[in-house]
Amino acid sequence: MPLMHFQNVYAMIAMTELSTIDKFTIVVNDIKSFDYFFRRPPLSLRANIYVMLIDLDKGQVIKEEKLCNYEQ
Repeated sequence: MPLMHFQNVYAMIAMTELSTIDKFTIVVNDIKSFDYFFRRPPLSLRANIYVMLIDLDKGQVIKEEKLCNYEQ
């Protein structure tokens, strides 16, 4: 991930007040970055976070998967 480390993304989300219906989507354009998030998912982050893989050339969403879930 060249521009922003995933820990920084998680820190920004952790400092935001959330409810059970809020959803964050992290968008990446290469499979290595997509897979990287799932190798190290957050363990104690209370948020609905999804990771979306897109194809910039085609302007399409390839896939989107849930990374973690908001649990009360």
